[in-house]
Amino acid sequence: MFRKKDNKTRDIFDIALALQKDKNLFDNLLNKGKIEKQDLLEFKEALENLNLAKYHSQIKIIEPIGKYEDIALNAPKFLINKLKTLLLY
Repeated sequence: MFRKKDNKTRDIFDIALALQKDKNLFDNLLNKGKIEKQDLLEFKEALENLNLAKYHSQIKIIEPIGKYEDIALNAPKFLINKLKTLLLY
């Protein structure tokens, strides 16, 4: 999992968008040995500590096109929920 602890706004948005297109993305990466559950746990913990005000201000700079704006604004919460489900929290 690249930069899983860095909370890069673009990474968070890109991963959320990829999960919208491929609901099994994390499962596929786990099954192929590209990531481990520990990577996902660390990513979830980083997202839970994310400065949402800073994230939202950076999303404004990115200016996602209309159909992706909702995904961009809600990406952290969406990802945390997906990760909790996957990690069985």
